[in-house]
Amino acid sequence: MWAGRAIFGGVALGVGSNVALASLSRSHTSMCEAMSDSGGPSFRQQLRYTISDAVERVAASVVSISCTKNEMWMTVGVAGSGFIIDSDGTILTNAHVVEGSSEVLVTLQDGQQLVGRVENYDSLSDVAIVKIKGGKSLHAATLGKSSDLRVGEWIIAYGSPGELKDTVTVGIVSALLRQSSELGLGARRMSYIQTDAAINQGNSGGPLINLDGEVVGISTMKAAYLDGISFAIPIDLAMDMVRQMQKYGCVRRPHLGMKIATISPMVLAELRSSIPGFPPELKRGVIITDVSPSSPASKAGLQGGDIIQEVDGSPIVEAGQIYNMLGDEVGRRISMKVVRAGQRRTQVLNVTVKTEAIQ
Repeated sequence: MWAGRAIFGGVALGVGSNVALASLSRSHTSMCEAMSDSGGPSFRQQLRYTISDAVERVAASVVSISCTKNEMWMTVGVAGSGFIIDSDGTILTNAHVVEGSSEVLVTLQDGQQLVGRVENYDSLSDVAIVKIKGGKSLHAATLGKSSDLRVGEWIIAYGSPGELKDTVTVGIVSALLRQSSELGLGARRMSYIQTDAAINQGNSGGPLINLDGEVVGISTMKAAYLDGISFAIPIDLAMDMVRQMQKYGCVRRPHLGMKIATISPMVLAELRSSIPGFPPELKRGVIITDVSPSSPASKAGLQGGDIIQEVDGSPIVEAGQIYNMLGDEVGRRISMKVVRAGQRRTQVLNVTVKTEAIQ
């Protein structure tokens, strides 16, 4: 591309080039007319209904959920959303919507109301499974891959905010892998999709979908005092929670007994200034900020201040990688390459940690 020029559709546009702009406009109009004349929808129509088409593909699988809970000696009504993931009546929603209830009222998109049984839920991941029976023509949503999402991609939230059924809001993917520790929810050991699509009370448990009409997340929460900042559970992670609940009856969380943080440029600068002889080639990694006594990490000899460079031979650049690599296998042995920068020397340690179940 030449300086001061841009190329669109094979036509080079100089800044302020009315001739080129007119040419492109005529070409674009001709293309739209040609597509319209062929009997199919015009390019303009396709663009206009992109979001509508995506919503239409998932609409029949979206449900409203209501239940009552006893809180502080009071009975309160709770409303949320969900979506069918299997034509046998399996529904996915948020744990905070159904937690404390054995049965809920599920309203389908066509108005059918059915009693749903809460089969299982996991409070930390905020994922719950509800099962309905007897519904006619249950449509399961098509699940996409949250791992395929890109920052800036268009995204659609579908649900019942304020009990306003079938409400659609649109935004973009603002960030991926937003760690729970960044939100003050470190114990959850989760990562989220951040979006500016409006998510409000009642949206909880509803699907976040892409422009192909595939579910890529579960709407779960919003920032309390900030506009345009909401979060969804990635569908890949949610389905892993479902698989574990169906296989084990719970979500298994092996742990190492240490707190970790991704080394940011600010942390790196502080380490270099406070530790003489800090290795100049070390520019990324994950630092251990604390090790619990008698934990797997402590038994392996790890210490606060150690910097994890590799896990099972894979380079580590951010904390989320380690959480993801833990998986659900308790008793698994994990090898780590760790740099321990001291006042006099820097050690490179190879340690093996055996995971234990969280008690």
